[in-house]
Amino acid sequence: MIYHNFEAFVRELPEGRPLIGIDLGTKTIGIAVSDVERMIATPYYTLRRKDPKKDMGRLWQIATERSVCGIVLGMPMNMDGSDGPRTQATRAFARNLEMYMPKPLTFWDERLSTVAAERALLEADTSRAKRELVIDKVAASIILQGALDRIAFLNPPIKAVDPDDEAPAPQVMDEPEDDAPPPELSAGRAKAGRAVPRA
Repeated sequence: MIYHNFEAFVRELPEGRPLIGIDLGTKTIGIAVSDVERMIATPYYTLRRKDPKKDMGRLWQIATERSVCGIVLGMPMNMDGSDGPRTQATRAFARNLEMYMPKPLTFWDERLSTVAAERALLEADTSRAKRELVIDKVAASIILQGALDRIAFLNPPIKAVDPDDEAPAPQVMDEPEDDAPPPELSAGRAKAGRAVPRA
């Protein structure tokens, strides 16, 4: 099912299974996968687009191998936030993908994700030839990481309480009995050699 509301998408995800992130290009499909705790997105594969059915079959195969429970598809909005030809193509791709993989699917704004991927690869001193091979899956990981960070914000981890950190319970002093003599009086009688009467 396609979810346009991100919070509704997150509510449908089961625990302990990864997500797949997709950067859809005209010639390639960049693929990234998260860990089972959905904290870190890792570039996984770059698929050369050939036949739509074969492309969908390969995506289904990867999703099955990694036991993913949801799909984050990059949405190439225009810089002003409006739709363009690529957004329409992405929505059509999502509808086709939904038929092959009936899993929760949502979109993530991918503006500048390729630019960020290019910058990261340049900072890593990656050669031009190498960048062309990996940039799409790196862009997919940036898309997916953005979604993972949003999920972490919506579902902050619950901090476990360490028993050693618990403050000790306050000690309650026993109040003296009403008929017991004050300590100073008992001390005075002891000095005088007189026994202290017992109650």
